[in-house]
Amino acid sequence: MKVAIIADTHDNLRAVSYLTGAFNAGGIEALIHAGDFISPFVVPALDQFKGEVHGAFGNNDGDRKTLLSQSEGTDVSITEPPLQVELGGLTFAITHTPDQLAEANLDVDCHVHGHTHEPEVTRTDDVLKINPGEAGGWLTGTTHFALIDTENKQVRIRTVPAP
Repeated sequence: MKVAIIADTHDNLRAVSYLTGAFNAGGIEALIHAGDFISPFVVPALDQFKGEVHGAFGNNDGDRKTLLSQSEGTDVSITEPPLQVELGGLTFAITHTPDQLAEANLDVDCHVHGHTHEPEVTRTDDVLKINPGEAGGWLTGTTHFALIDTENKQVRIRTVPAP
């Protein structure tokens, strides 16, 4: 299974629309969002993705109630971290900050977080730790995302100019 991972979209609707279109065209089957959606306006853009979107709230997500109500009846699911989800035979723990991952202490194959806006992939024991970087591109001028193939646990970080 091919899974895309994003974080820190920070209301950049152009970036989210660009990414969901690219993920749909690329045959991506599921999407993980590791927080900092910011406002409910991003939910319809995320819902353009053809598969399920699994997201955890970030520290800057202010109107959580409306984010949740906007996602009702869509394939976008947003919850308090840590979110644990199984995709393609791998179990993912999804949070926004790296500290939340340490506190969760879950037995999973992959830890996913955002928050730092810096892409990074590491392995500790048999656990993949993935920070896709910032998808919004506000700080760096570039949009980052990660792609994981759950069959071989290969992760690729991709960077494109921020739309």
